[in-house]
Amino acid sequence: MRKQSASLPVSGRVDFVESRADPSPDARVPSTLATYQQFVAFFCDYFKRADPLADCRCREVCKKDVPAYYHRLFVAPTGFDMHHAVLYKRLQPLLALPRGSRILDYGGGYGADALFLAACGYAVVFYELSADKLAVCRFLQRHWESRMTPLQIVPTQVVTPETVGPIDAILCNETAHHIEPQAAFFQSCASLLRPGGRVFLLEPNWYSILVQGFFFVRRGFRTVLVCTDAAGHQYLYGNEHIQPAFKWRALAATEGFDLVSTKWIAPSSALTTRWTETVPLVRCLVATHVTYEFRLRADRITQPSA
Repeated sequence: MRKQSASLPVSGRVDFVESRADPSPDARVPSTLATYQQFVAFFCDYFKRADPLADCRCREVCKKDVPAYYHRLFVAPTGFDMHHAVLYKRLQPLLALPRGSRILDYGGGYGADALFLAACGYAVVFYELSADKLAVCRFLQRHWESRMTPLQIVPTQVVTPETVGPIDAILCNETAHHIEPQAAFFQSCASLLRPGGRVFLLEPNWYSILVQGFFFVRRGFRTVLVCTDAAGHQYLYGNEHIQPAFKWRALAATEGFDLVSTKWIAPSSALTTRWTETVPLVRCLVATHVTYEFRLRADRITQPSA
């Protein structure tokens, strides 16, 4: 489901500072940062192969798309770099969950987030509409497991309470702005989560002039498109339809979610929180990404929306 979004720039050196929220009660259990560095190094090495998806059971067009899709994540770098630092920082609120939590990766592209979360010890349900994307995720999972550790990942093209069971948290990494109407995303999440379950919404920062300019060049003013599927049915598609923080909060509140925390991520390689990410006006202008954490209210379970 996730459409590939060109990455906003990051700059500066990488400071390998562990997150204080990292849930590693046992010193024998690797921290999430150590796992992510290992994860990045592993797949950077793998994608240096001439044809990394030669044996993957997906269409040829997909095999050609994956290296481009993962260019800045695995293909171009030789190890953990500034781009990875920003991606890791965006996931930090989610990584504070207890290991073993059941996480739904909602529209997870080719599965990098799902693979990393499973490597950290989470039980992941990987949801994608594309059979090719599911196949790529399974293929990369098998390669990881052949040399590293088993991963708990359940791939699916259908998400209902009956098909996925109780979920502790939902990750939506730059997918919500492609869903129309956007309230439908939160309605779907409310039907899947346990009482008190969380939604982690990773989105570009609407308030940033840099972000607005970046997306305007890509799609102009047309934020919603009318598309036609293979069966000839028309549907609405969010064309990088990013929203300000107050709009996401209002949409979530309509479906019974309270905003728990908001993490602003500035284009820097430092993993520690800095003043540019905490001072209200400054963070709105400087941050390029935001991670919202929503919690489902208990009363939403017994009072579904019409």
